[in-house]
Amino acid sequence: MRNIIVFLAVAAVLQLTVSCSSVPSQVDNGSGHEWEARARITGIILDSADGPVSAAIVQLIPVDYNPLTAATLNVDTTDATGNYRFEGNLVGLYTVQAVHASKRTRVRSVAFTIANDTIAIIPQTLKAPGAVAVNIPQGISSGTVFIRGTDVQVRIGLKARMVTLDSLAPGPLPEILFAPSTDTTPKWSLVKNAAITVGKLDTLADLAIFTDGSSLVSGTWNSAGTLSLDSTKPFEGRFDYRFDYSYTNWSSQCGINFDNWLLSSPQDVRAYQALHCSYMGGGLGDSLYVQIFDVVDSSTLVLLGPASSTYQSVDVLLSKFTHLDLSRVREIMFMVVGSTQTGTGTLYLDDVRFGRSVALR
Repeated sequence: MRNIIVFLAVAAVLQLTVSCSSVPSQVDNGSGHEWEARARITGIILDSADGPVSAAIVQLIPVDYNPLTAATLNVDTTDATGNYRFEGNLVGLYTVQAVHASKRTRVRSVAFTIANDTIAIIPQTLKAPGAVAVNIPQGISSGTVFIRGTDVQVRIGLKARMVTLDSLAPGPLPEILFAPSTDTTPKWSLVKNAAITVGKLDTLADLAIFTDGSSLVSGTWNSAGTLSLDSTKPFEGRFDYRFDYSYTNWSSQCGINFDNWLLSSPQDVRAYQALHCSYMGGGLGDSLYVQIFDVVDSSTLVLLGPASSTYQSVDVLLSKFTHLDLSRVREIMFMVVGSTQTGTGTLYLDDVRFGRSVALR
């Protein structure tokens, strides 16, 4: 017998306690009776007054479950005392998800490991569901938006720019994915590292640093060049940043600050997956790099791409910016690096934001 305690911090600390032991059961494999291990998962579903809930629909779902594959799920219904039970040859990471048959209140447990043993889940309390509105990136065609590890899926059309997923269990939100109409394999990760609020609709949008509709920029700086607000060649909207540079020692730099030079709060970007920006210009042989600063340190330099005569929109995974505290981000620096020691050029920057969505490769 062993006790496993799993802690998860989302506004408060939730605790899932399981006790595990091997459960032999006698089965006939066609050549006689043999003993083999089988899993047994038990638990109880409660209402907000800590009373047992009967006739609640309970699912035992693998954490990597894809609802587009139409695989059969383990489903049970609670009895008069609120108890449910699953048995079978089960191995892997799972969650228990339950919904009230009429009130539609919901709960989703934290993930736990099954290894053909007995697991007793602590009582789970049903709560009012929440919902999320998710942006659909440009370039996505018709298909299905779904939540990994659940049976939630929504079809979207060709021109959809946002989708709402409702009746979701409060707490940590599994990854939201998109698969085109002709495929069950996800091609986009739309949202990671988010949570569902009880009884609330949350809009999971990108964090705009500099776009025509919103700007957090509180100051700019430049080295071996001049950075200015411009309206001649925007990628979107009416404005862009123009960087006229002339370097004599291989590179020029410019930066946009969004914490008012440490006088305001930095940005927490842990819920986002990528830094997105669009750029155009640069001199022959020049390349553009980007670097992110937190309140005490800077990340590694990451390549955005070579000079271009047309706008290039680039998503850089935040995981590439090492040595960075994503909870306290304050500034983004762009660096032009030349192929020769001296050089000049003009660079246009626009649509700078921390994005929730990334294409999967």
